[in-house]
Formats: sequence, structure tokens, C-alpha cells
Amino acid sequence: MWRQLGRKLPLLLMLGLAACGSGPEKGEAGFISGFFGGIMVDEPRAALIGRDVLSAGGSAADAAVAAYFTLSVTMPGGASLGGGGVCLIHDRDYKGVDAIEFLAGAPDGGTANATAAVPGNVRGMALLHARYGRLNWSDLLLPAENFARDGHPVSRAFARDLAAAADTLRSDPEARAIFGLDSGEIREGQVIRQFQLAAILSVIRTRGAGEFYTGALAHQIAAAIRQTGAAMSAADLRNYRPKLLKALQFKLGDDLVQFPPPPALGGVLAAQIWAAGDADDRYIDGDAGQRLHLLAEVAARAYAEQADAFGREVSPADAVSDAAIAKLVEGYDPDHRRPASQDATSIVDYALRGRHDGVSLVAVDKDGQAVACSFTLNRPFGIDKVAPGTGILLAAPATNLRAGMPSAVMVTNPVNDQIFFAAAISGGSPSILAAVTLETLRAGRDFGAAVTQPRAYSTGSPDVIIAEPGLPPAAKSFLESAGYSVHPQEALGRINGFRCPKGLPRTPICQFVAEPRAHGLAVSAEEQ
Repeated sequence: MWRQLGRKLPLLLMLGLAACGSGPEKGEAGFISGFFGGIMVDEPRAALIGRDVLSAGGSAADAAVAAYFTLSVTMPGGASLGGGGVCLIHDRDYKGVDAIEFLAGAPDGGTANATAAVPGNVRGMALLHARYGRLNWSDLLLPAENFARDGHPVSRAFARDLAAAADTLRSDPEARAIFGLDSGEIREGQVIRQFQLAAILSVIRTRGAGEFYTGALAHQIAAAIRQTGAAMSAADLRNYRPKLLKALQFKLGDDLVQFPPPPALGGVLAAQIWAAGDADDRYIDGDAGQRLHLLAEVAARAYAEQADAFGREVSPADAVSDAAIAKLVEGYDPDHRRPASQDATSIVDYALRGRHDGVSLVAVDKDGQAVACSFTLNRPFGIDKVAPGTGILLAAPATNLRAGMPSAVMVTNPVNDQIFFAAAISGGSPSILAAVTLETLRAGRDFGAAVTQPRAYSTGSPDVIIAEPGLPPAAKSFLESAGYSVHPQEALGRINGFRCPKGLPRTPICQFVAEPRAHGLAVSAEEQ
């Protein structure tokens, strides 16, 4: 729903010092009256924490940091401290849109022999806060620490993910104990306490993110990871660095559409699919079936190219050059799929069907700073093991394109520094993010309707499309006549985001959307 925001938020959570005087001070929920922005997250409790940070005068980056660390407790299967991710950031004090890449990396022995990845989330969030934050780091992490120590009721969102992963998690004694898997089915509302994780969060909160990578805690974590049978040294943690990069960008009238750059494959794939659909009006010229066919064929070609280049450095310019996009659509037939080559293989890991990988969040503040982040353990619940004594689920190594491919998108104007649109995806194919963006920005569809509409995507194999059961019969019939085998699957990907058509901070009239297939939450100043 479109709305002018302006109601004062009740004080749900106090951050910082107690108020003295007639009203809340900066750092306290309720400090900002009227419009303070909004936040959309895959898990409701994290969204509420982010909202309180915004109402306390925090930046979108502050809200994202607080929401992420809350997610590491309340949605650890996709947001564990052991994982990684990408963020896009728009800030009026900096020119353009920045990207922070903090994907879970390979230990020093290399990806080929790795059984667990080097965690990236803690340093990624520290960089986000150091560059764009306003509030105290310790205050932003305190809610997450308290949830872990005092316990939190399992949300519907996490209960669903945990139920899908329970069979494999039961093989790990640490995971079995933490999530209560010996006592039967995990129920919504069941209280989980994570004392070991609370202790880790306390150290990060009071001593800083560096302790996780360079201090005594780093040695403890590396030793705990080795107890699972994975290779990891304190040097692997010490040498890990997130990257601050410039986003891939494309012109859309006077605005720029921007995606995470390499090495974030999800960003590259979403960017290539967007560009191929946008060029020459290919996407908007087709009907529903032709649009899905276009996305599937371009995605299959893009997957094949990225698979060939996997493990090699790809320059941002080469990834989205005119020549690269032209190659993706060369010989494209709007009515028939391209014949499969002899070596075509599927990218989708069918063994993981029914399980969701990762989480996403999007936050924006009253000044137009916006953050869109996508986190992953490179597969649902990573390697299904917790590092003993830490409460940290470990990420799987990114050994091929079947690994999680987090991605995000933003639309800004570089002249007046307004932001109009931002979204992030977790799980599913990056082509789903590109499709929603094309539907909203090029086909003129309402953003909420674009997120809600039935989805379909390519597996990477030129003749297979995975589609939600609600796909219109005419579109399904067209895809089959075009030569595809259409396989049904429910709830493909989760997208969160916002659209402010007149731009922020100029006009605070925005549409905030949380993924309807999940059980997350979009909140703003008007929510009670």
C-alpha cells in the first residue's frame, strides 16, 4: 500500500542511555518523530529491532547491522556468523552506490579441499558500520546478545526452515542440542536459548569485530571449526578482508540501475539478465510466456559463461559490456528455446529442493541512505554443523555455481542523489530479482504485485524451467510449446524491498514490501 508516513512510533526498545528531559534522546527509540524510513527483513523480530534503530536516529546502515546480528540468532540457518554476503549502499555523502562484498571465503588450502568456508559476515557488518553508521556499535549488537542469552520464541519463518533441515542437522550433536532436535518437531513459539553464541556476541560487542578475526576469540573459533573436521587456521581468519567496490550500473532514463559487482556472481547474473531484458525493449515487447522464456534463455547462457569462468577473476567492465550482453542474446528466438548443447548441465541442486538458502534485508532512513543486503551460508544451514562451543553454524565452501548467489539492486539518480528503488533476494535464482525489477521498472507493474506474481526460472539447463504452481496456464503452455520441460516447485526465492517513485529524501511516499511467500516483516513509522 502507498502511504505518506508520519506517525510517531511507540517506544519498543531503548537503545543507549536513559532519557533525561521531556522526550527521547538520540539513541533511544522514538527520538525521530514522523517519517524515519523503513526496513524489510525475512524474520519479524529482526525487522522490529531495525525499526527501533531507525526511530532512535540511526542510519539505514545502523538498522541493517542491528537487524543482521539479530538474524544471526533468530534465523541462523541463513544468517549465521559463519556465513557471508553482499550489500549495496546509497549514501548522499558519497557519490554513486557502493557495494560491500563479504562472501564466505576459502581457507588458505584453497576451495577444492575445503569443507567449511571462512566467515565474512562479522567483518562485512563492521565495515558497513564504520563507513555509514551513526550509533554506537555496542548498542546495535546488544539486542542480539540478549536474545541469544535470554531466549527467543522461534518465529514461523525459522520454524519452517528448521523443519526442512532437521533431518541433516540431527547428525551434528551441537546443532541437535542448540535447536532441541531430540525433543521432536520444532514448533513456532518454542523458546531457544543460545548461551555459547551469546558469549561470542558479547565479545564482538564489547571488543569489536576485530576480536573475531585477530584476537583470542579468533584462535578459539578456528580451533572449534577444526573439531568439525574442517581445515581452518587463525591465519585464515586474520587474513580475511571484505571488499568495498563500486556497483555495476546501467542507465534507465536519467537514473542508474545498480547491482553488486564481481566476485558476487549473483549480482553479475542479475545484472546481465536485467541488461539483456532492458535492451531494445525485449522484455516489455513480450507477453507473459515470452518474458519467462527470455529470462530463462538469457539465464542459461549467463550460467554457462559464469561456470566456465568460475574461480577466475572477472572484471566488472567485461561482465556487463555491450559485447557481453550482445553475446547473451545472440540468435535469440522469442518463440523457441535454443537447442541444448551436448555439455549443458543443470545448475540447480535438486537435492536441496524444499530448503531455503540465505536471508535478505533492506533498510532506508529519512535522509535517503539505503542498504540492501543478502546473506548466505552457500547452501541451507551451510554444512549442517555448529563449531563446538561457539553456537556458530558453518558455511559451506563455494565450490561451484550451486553455492548461494546473494544479490541486490538499487535505482538512484546521480545528479540529485535521490533513491527510488531497492531490493534484495535470498534463495532462488538471481533471475527472479531481475524479473521483479524488470516488471516494476520497465513493465510498469506495481512493486508489490511484481513480488507476488508466480515465478519461474531456468535451472541452467536450456530445456528446464522450475515454476511455481500458480503460473498462468497460458504462460505454462507457451513455455512447453517453446521446448521447455516445466517442473513445479513452491516458494521460489524471497525478495524484500521498497519503491519511492518520487525519490528519497525528497518525497517520503514509499511502498515497503516484504516477501509474501515467507513470514518476514516490512515496518515503517506507521506500523504499530
